[in-house]
Parts: sequence; structure tokens; C-alpha cells
Amino acid sequence: MTLTACATPTPTPDPDGPILSGAQALPKALATIAPSETPVIQTTPTLSNPPSATAATATLTPTTTPMVGVFMGGLIQSAPEGTFTWVATRVAKVIILTAKPGAKVTAPAGMPIRPGAAGVPVSASGGTPRACTIPVAPQFAGAFAKSGAVGDRIGCPRAAGFGLRLVIEPFQNGAMVWRETREMFALLNTNTYIRLQDTWTDAQPADDPSIQPPAGLQKPVRGFGFAWRSNTAVRNGLGWALSGEQPIDGVWQDFERGFMMTGLNGAVYALIPVTVDGGQHLGALSN
Repeated sequence: MTLTACATPTPTPDPDGPILSGAQALPKALATIAPSETPVIQTTPTLSNPPSATAATATLTPTTTPMVGVFMGGLIQSAPEGTFTWVATRVAKVIILTAKPGAKVTAPAGMPIRPGAAGVPVSASGGTPRACTIPVAPQFAGAFAKSGAVGDRIGCPRAAGFGLRLVIEPFQNGAMVWRETREMFALLNTNTYIRLQDTWTDAQPADDPSIQPPAGLQKPVRGFGFAWRSNTAVRNGLGWALSGEQPIDGVWQDFERGFMMTGLNGAVYALIPVTVDGGQHLGALSN
């Protein structure tokens, strides 16, 4: 018991830990991270509706009315057979192919095809040239078929040809034509025409005495004269009249992109409007 009384007592642990002093006396700690039982892997976000690597097939909306526009598509030509095949490469509303009569044409059903070089439209169903639904009047048929530019540019008839009374006056650089609708057309030798409205009445002077033509030439009078004096482009474009007005029994026919009419001595004129005030004309043509 004596020894027990003299022994050093066992210290009781301090719940707050030991009291340390000095920088070197700080305790060391090891940080540990407990791994998750199911690791999370970060991936690149994906689109719910990713774009297709293949471009969509071009679709067409054919129209039964031929229209002049930009050719949208590829054109494959096999020279030996003269075969033209339309290949869709871009979306388009109207596709117009031009082929010579007799050429074999492959195109979607109902696709309009512009008239060929001799003015005969080619069927879209497969290669047999077909005539226009409405025939070209005999007075225009020769010029229409003979000159490729006429048939190709003016299209098929929209109505049958009909007879009418025309008044024509020849000029140095063209002619003036009047019809019963009180429309007048100044046909210039530059292959352009100017459309005019006849506003002259019998209450107005028939001509202007102050204007005198050179020897051997004439000035137009009445309706032609009033339009000629009032429109600088007409007066400068036509020059002086070569003779007086001449009424004739003419023929007129409306086409898809213009109209045709007869002139003096059976001459034929094809007019293609660009605006309501005028456009281009092909003529005078022989039939």
C-alpha cells in the first residue's frame, strides 16, 4: 500500500485534446474522400432530334400553266439519242424544260414544258411532240413554225384567231396600228413597240399646221397624229409617215405570252408585252 500511495497517478484524457504550443506542435490531419458506390460519368449532351446527314429529297408542285422562270435542277443530255431528263436537285415550284420537236423528254407527270424550237410543245409524258390544244390561225402558222424564236417565246394560242378591222400607217422607221378597242401600237424597227390609247375626238384639230414634213414624206393626222405629236418616244422612234392611213381586214390571235396580228401585204407581227405600255415585237414576218 505504501508503494501504491507513492506511484504517479494515470492522467485522465482531456476531452478537448492536448493543449499545444508552437507552430511545429500543430497536429497533422489526412483528408479522405469516400468514393460513391455508383460513379457518375459526365457525357456530352445529345440532341433529341439530330439533323440527318442525308439531304431531304426535293419536292415539286407542278402547275398546268407554263411559267417562265429560273431553271432549278440538273439537265442531263444524251447526245446520240437527243434525250433530256430532268433531275431534281433543289426544291422548286415550276420546272420548264425546252426541247426541240422529236426529242425524247422525261419529266414528272404534269410538268409544263415550254414549246420547242419550231413552236411545237413536247409532251411531259414521254417524247411524242403534241400540237397546241388550240390551233394557230392559218395566217400565222407559217411564221409561227418557221421562226423558232416566235414559237418558243410566244407559246401556244389561248384562243382561236379572229378577223377584225385594223388601220395601219407605215413610217420611216416602223408603223402604227389601230384596232377597234381604241388601242394603238407603235411598231419600231428596233423590235420594240409602244402601246397607246386613242384619246383623240372629232372635236379636236385633225393636225397641227405648224408642223410641216420634208418633201416626199407626210405627217400623221387624227388619232395617229395626236399620239405621234404627244409622245416624244413615238415621234422620234418612227420618224415621218410614208403614206396615209390604210384600213385593212386583219387577223388577231392571243397567245400564252403575247399576241399576233397581220399587217400590210400579209406581213405578220408577234408582240410580247413586257409592261402594259409596251414590249418587244417580232416582225414584219412572212407567213
